[in-house]
Amino acid sequence: MPRMGIVGAGQLARMLVEAALAMGISPHVYAQSESDCAVGLGGPCTVGGLGDRERLAAFFSGVDLVLFESEFADPVILREASLGLRGLRFCPGIEVFEALREKSDQKRWCVAQEIPTAEFDTCASPPREWLRRLRGKFPAGAVLKWSRQGYDGKGVCFLDDEAVAVDFCERGLSRGGEIYAEARVAFVRELAVVACRGGDGNLVVYPPVVSQQKDGVCWRVIGPASAAGVAEATVARAREIALRVGHAAGIIGTYAVELFETSGGEVLVNELAPRVHNSGHFSQDACATSQFENHLRAALGWPLGEPLPAPVFVMQNLLGPDGVTGTAVPPPPPSAAHFHWYGKSMRPGRKLGHLNAVAGGPEELPALLARVDRWHGQWIARMKEGKGASA
Repeated sequence: MPRMGIVGAGQLARMLVEAALAMGISPHVYAQSESDCAVGLGGPCTVGGLGDRERLAAFFSGVDLVLFESEFADPVILREASLGLRGLRFCPGIEVFEALREKSDQKRWCVAQEIPTAEFDTCASPPREWLRRLRGKFPAGAVLKWSRQGYDGKGVCFLDDEAVAVDFCERGLSRGGEIYAEARVAFVRELAVVACRGGDGNLVVYPPVVSQQKDGVCWRVIGPASAAGVAEATVARAREIALRVGHAAGIIGTYAVELFETSGGEVLVNELAPRVHNSGHFSQDACATSQFENHLRAALGWPLGEPLPAPVFVMQNLLGPDGVTGTAVPPPPPSAAHFHWYGKSMRPGRKLGHLNAVAGGPEELPALLARVDRWHGQWIARMKEGKGASA
């Protein structure tokens, strides 16, 4: 069994560690802080920054296989920190990060692969001048995005107020990344597909889902998408795109494709994530093999497990309620649902955990959603009353 390391120690790393422990593997975690939520679950921990070549080199020297919680690590630094370490493997490979780490590079890659995505333009002139040109290029409106460090609603700005947009661009450029703009898409809903590709090229696809957002943060996932009213042709198109992405990029491991279903019937790629993803958390309790287990299997070179999903499922993110801070504690889980808790301190809007629930068929979806709404409301009430949190 290779010595496994995981770079990153947030909630995704925590769930990877939990899945690894269930498989008899105790990963070495590279965390940015000893208080990160994947620290202390059973394996050793090294604390250091993603830009600290010396700490990363020391960490790499003690492992044979490295997995990543996010795509934020710089490929140049990873190469430099791993020089001379024969036999060290990264999952996904550094070349995948080089192609897909930056969101603007994802857009260029999709165009090169003839994978449908919204029209876009990158900032190559002073922001104010560029923004004025964009209004002519995208008369129906545009969405500005930072190419890096943009997630959960961060790094996104609508081109409405010019002063706000200029400030957004200048802050993004100061981080060293590109700024790009997408044509504002008239979409019916957002979809997501999680898949996993093994080293032998075998690829399994989890059922496409409807991803509901609040303030740019994934709030709820409903699946399969067909049970939520998405046409079979649209579901098939989403699956086809996910397959094309995995094979074209040569990804090893779990990855996610976020999509728009447009009012004109198109399916467009919004963003790609070469890693385990929030939209696949349902797989922990609704599938025979979770996205986390399959990611580990792919990295280890083991056969992938089939998803074999439940007929209907819902994943509800548990976000910190407004006005509540402190140490969050989960409520007792209802008998018909599964709570997953991240062990984080609580602040408004922060992902603290999620709830998974399943049902036996599409006709049961309305009742399932009502139950999830009730459980979620009870949790919010407990947090606000202080019964599930201590300051």
